[in-house]
Amino acid sequence: MGQEVEATRLHREWYKDAVIYQAHVRAFLDSTSDGVGDFPGLTSRLEYLEGLGIDTLWLLPFYPSPLKDLALAADSTDSGFAPEPFGREDLAIATSRAIDAAARARTVLDARDRLLDTIRSAAALSPTAMKIRIHGDYRLGQVLLSEGDVYIQNVEGHLSWPAAAQREKQSMLKDVASMVRSFSYAAHAALLTRAMARPDQLAPLARWAQAWEMWATASFLRSYYSTAAQSPALPRREAERDTLLSFFMLDRALRELDGELNNRTVRIGIPLSGLLDVLGIR
Repeated sequence: MGQEVEATRLHREWYKDAVIYQAHVRAFLDSTSDGVGDFPGLTSRLEYLEGLGIDTLWLLPFYPSPLKDLALAADSTDSGFAPEPFGREDLAIATSRAIDAAARARTVLDARDRLLDTIRSAAALSPTAMKIRIHGDYRLGQVLLSEGDVYIQNVEGHLSWPAAAQREKQSMLKDVASMVRSFSYAAHAALLTRAMARPDQLAPLARWAQAWEMWATASFLRSYYSTAAQSPALPRREAERDTLLSFFMLDRALRELDGELNNRTVRIGIPLSGLLDVLGIR
């Protein structure tokens, strides 16, 4: 009886020792040459994936949006979702953020020449490192910590990317820059959340958030560079590495700025601050 119980337990926990591959069907393999991956393309490579030692395929979910914009206000019994009055204090917080973002935007515009010079300095390099397949959207939101181990998800890239973009080889420092930028987002997002409840605490907490961001960035870069020290994909020259990292951080912050302008302007100050930080402007 005891052996049967143990066998059942091991069967239920098969995933702990399994090699699981997360696949985005639209980006995996295009069997019809229309630029979009499909199920026939995926199934045609199952034997190949099995030969790599993969036990299980984890397909990303796909389903239509319910298109119900009032869903988040539907539950009046849950304090986290129940509607609340939108008053003058809320407006004060929102307008304060907008004024702060406008000031930073003005500073970025004034630093346009410095920004362009930084980008051009990267273009003038003679790179010494190899290019490789990269994640492409490497950030904290793509990293899962479970049972003492780390899992990196969505390695096939963003859902909107064409299949060819997934296979493009690039500098590994593009992923490094994306992760560093996500530290900034994590710190500033926490600040914004705190400010909604206690706006008076924003200024003193901002210093702690900046300190955490600097510590997290330094720790990550030190460990990453140490681990990849012998990789031909990591530039040998420190000056080249720093120039490329600054360029990719600017590139990431500019794309973040474009995204925030089109989606959620409440966070526009985060990429603006990132641009100023890379340029050394405070």
